[in-house]
Amino acid sequence: MGFAKKGKGTPPHCPPPGRISASALRDREVVSVSDGRRLGYVCDMEIDISTGRICSLTVPGELKFFGFARKNTWIIPWDAIVRIGNDIILVNTACVEQRGGDGDL
Repeated sequence: MGFAKKGKGTPPHCPPPGRISASALRDREVVSVSDGRRLGYVCDMEIDISTGRICSLTVPGELKFFGFARKNTWIIPWDAIVRIGNDIILVNTACVEQRGGDGDL
């Protein structure tokens, strides 16, 4: 008596088509669509608790100074996401906010 007998094609813990789990977002690399630069992997997200929608993704920058500090952190508004693929998330970096560090976006 499993989910397959009820006519459903995916296990109950899998999101339906067109949706993605938060843990799956963390497994995808974020890449700038304008220059192909790899920004890193999603480490956090901001959620509007009144609507339940994701507002932005946080991607920490590369480590510097022997791994003790981050060069910068990118805050990526949901509207800046161009496409979420199987392996990467393409973003429009013109809309991305950079916090901390001294690197250029």
